Amino acid sequence: MTGSRGNPNLRPFEALQADATLEWYFAPASSLTGAVFYKKVDSFTVTTVTREFVPGFSERFGLFDISQPQNGEDGTIQGFELAYQHAFRFLPAPFDNLGVQLNYTYVDSKTPLVDSITGERLPLPGLSRDSYTLIGYYEDGTFSLRAAYTYRSKYLNSVGGAASGGNTYVDGRGQLDASAQINLTPNVRLTVEGINLTKAIDRQYLGEPDRLTFTAREDRRIFFGIAANF
Repeated sequence: MTGSRGNPNLRPFEALQADATLEWYFAPASSLTGAVFYKKVDSFTVTTVTREFVPGFSERFGLFDISQPQNGEDGTIQGFELAYQHAFRFLPAPFDNLGVQLNYTYVDSKTPLVDSITGERLPLPGLSRDSYTLIGYYEDGTFSLRAAYTYRSKYLNSVGGAASGGNTYVDGRGQLDASAQINLTPNVRLTVEGINLTKAIDRQYLGEPDRLTFTAREDRRIFFGIAANF
């Protein structure tokens, strides 16, 4: 007993923001970067869920949970980012073609929205507090190999009243991807890419992780290709 509708009165996202970045290039193809940011969000979009009677259906089916995008106001976002990249040129061949990339982002957001069950202020929808990526790679004139693990913590998906069970969250999730490339000639190369190699599961829940509302597993996907330049 669910439904959704649009909202022709939605305003565009608007924000005043400031950020500062410090970068240190300590070796060839290597760097350490730090950044801080602050955003005052004057308007944003949030999906709300309300229990309503739907004309023509309510007598038979009762109340429906209807989701609809709404205008939000006066949110704030603040946090920092860290990034590290290092090409291991100091190692003996062939290990001098190895390298790593890491990045981490912390986001703290607040809105006037209030959790109908706990009374706590809610963050902006769609923003994870913690997210990071770890990449390892090997690159030379013939081969290119890369593996990347990406993770983001839980985030608010939609705002619901106590009658509809509370707010919906998307659970934290990590995913492993990999790719490889072989240069057969200066103009022709073979490629292979693997997505979601660990078959990570998508989960959504109401308020607490044990109140599961949705779960799905996207199977791993493998792509093969050939590319040519003329």
